[in-house]
Amino acid sequence: MSWEDLLFAILAPVYIYIISHLVFPPVTPTRPPRMFADIWYFKYYVRTGGIVGVLLPLAYIFWGIAQGLDDLKALQAALTHTFLLLCQIFAEIAFGRSNGFSLPARASIPIFYNTWRLFTLYSWVKTDLFQKGEASIASGLAREWVLFGSYLAIANWAFWSFNLFCFLLPIYLPRVFRQYFEAEAALSKTKHT
Repeated sequence: MSWEDLLFAILAPVYIYIISHLVFPPVTPTRPPRMFADIWYFKYYVRTGGIVGVLLPLAYIFWGIAQGLDDLKALQAALTHTFLLLCQIFAEIAFGRSNGFSLPARASIPIFYNTWRLFTLYSWVKTDLFQKGEASIASGLAREWVLFGSYLAIANWAFWSFNLFCFLLPIYLPRVFRQYFEAEAALSKTKHT
């Protein structure tokens, strides 16, 4: 894991805290409702992200370590993605349970982390597909582990690219801003009456 990834994991929540209080302050004293909570297939989508993004990479990392496999670049690439996703989950829980954060500030968490993780996922895909090759297999790395790591890297890259470009930016973010500005307009209307 690079120092840039660690710095991002430290500074992203600080930045989100600042914009939540300076740019998008909470409109209501209570927590905004969870979006998409009533859509039945959304929970399966989130579970799929958890399995593909956390559980399988952790199994990949721990199995590689337990087997004493020496392909540290692949393990490090998977670990960087998994670490950042766990930081994102922690930030979403921490900011989501507090009444002091607006919807736009909360929406910035998955968008920021997902965007940053796409770069780490590219590195993981590149490491697994282009830098392993025959050297990894010759060094005692099981062929199945190489294939599993490659498929897992591609699956994560595809899932999180879809998540950012087909859900978070075109669907989630506009709804968040609409709900936030409607609540802000309603609050300002009640103050003026």
